Amino acid sequence: MTTIYLIRHAQAAGNVGHVFQGHVNSNLSPLGYAQLEYLARRGQELHPDIVYSSPLKRAMETAKAVNRFVGAPLLSEPGLLEIDGGRWEGKGWDVFQKEDPVMANHFFDSPGYFQAPGGEAMSHVYQRMVQCFKQIVKSNQDKTICIVSHGCALGTLVTWLDHRPVEAMRCEDLSHNTGVTTVTEENGVFTLVKFDDLSHLPKEMQTGFTKTKPKQGR
Repeated sequence: MTTIYLIRHAQAAGNVGHVFQGHVNSNLSPLGYAQLEYLARRGQELHPDIVYSSPLKRAMETAKAVNRFVGAPLLSEPGLLEIDGGRWEGKGWDVFQKEDPVMANHFFDSPGYFQAPGGEAMSHVYQRMVQCFKQIVKSNQDKTICIVSHGCALGTLVTWLDHRPVEAMRCEDLSHNTGVTTVTEENGVFTLVKFDDLSHLPKEMQTGFTKTKPKQGR
């Protein structure tokens, strides 16, 4: 059996500022670095044989923490990148509600249909993440794997693991910062064992994407 741990990066500056990060190479926030101290100890328990990470800084810093006391091979994997937010990258969520309320509402109500102007469609992220995930697992049979990525990217993968099409993706499929989702694979069958486990973090340090729409005109 192969065990896979899907981990969202620690809190980043863009999370604090409520901006669309996408491919913006954000630094972690001070709280994000504090979260990593707890995640590093969790990494000892997970004890991965190999760690894969999105190349963006916020994910790589998180992956290094997971691997701090383990010393497994750590590989950068472009297939694990966050959704490309196009012209909305680096801008505040309240701006999108004014510029394109229909598409902004899609993100909260039906994220599977979301695509920022000039950006990547969520349906493409879904296909990309599933393909990348399958290849990683195929290359590491009977091992323990950690995969560090981003909110939307991992959300599409959770949707697939839950046997739903991208159109059925929900905001609730986005995990919290450093949330650990456990998946197993045996004889080609994937099982979503546990979603968004935050047991390593004190409650006051648990952060994530707000699922409340920004108010119009704010």
